[in-house]
Amino acid sequence: LGKSWGNLEKIIEGELDKIIALIKTV
Repeated sequence: LGKSWGNLEKIIEGELDKIIALIKTV
């Protein structure tokens, strides 16, 4: 759960940023 969890967290944060950006543009 060490390194791979950190990578997963970064991916999830990136996806959240995309979703938030989409919501703001609508």
